[in-house]
Amino acid sequence: MGLGTDGLRRRRPARDRPRQLAPARRARGSRPRAAAARQAHGRHRGRARGRDDRDDAQARGRRVVSAGSVEVEAGSVAYVARFEGELDLASVPALQREALAATVGAKRVVLDLSEVTWMDSTGLRMLDDLTRAFGARGAQVRIVAPPDVPARFTLDISAWRPELVVGRMSEALDG
Repeated sequence: MGLGTDGLRRRRPARDRPRQLAPARRARGSRPRAAAARQAHGRHRGRARGRDDRDDAQARGRRVVSAGSVEVEAGSVAYVARFEGELDLASVPALQREALAATVGAKRVVLDLSEVTWMDSTGLRMLDDLTRAFGARGAQVRIVAPPDVPARFTLDISAWRPELVVGRMSEALDG
């Protein structure tokens, strides 16, 4: 291709394409989705997920699971540490420190897992560390985990110290 004698560029003659072109682009919009995904898609309606979701869930009457908490109460028979929420890598270190600090001088400690909604191997490790620490202090330990809670399932499948695990608070305080 170059310039012709008249100084204008020459063009190749138009000819048929050797193959078909790719199909034309679809109109802009969302891609087709399965029925279940269509219902779930757009739940946040364009807003970012964040703290407001917790408030929204509570306003709609849904249960909001906390990252985990512990409340220690000094009773006449034993110190009772009530754990709630999730016992996982994010929450265990702080909960373990709180439980140890609040039970200094206790001769009997009951770890109540009745309100625990999730427990992984980190939670098991925390229980192991706590029972060792309480044992070193000379304190007796019992763990309350009713048969229908997730923590009991984790304790059962791992066969974790069944002699320490009881189903009701009354059993832990009696024996």
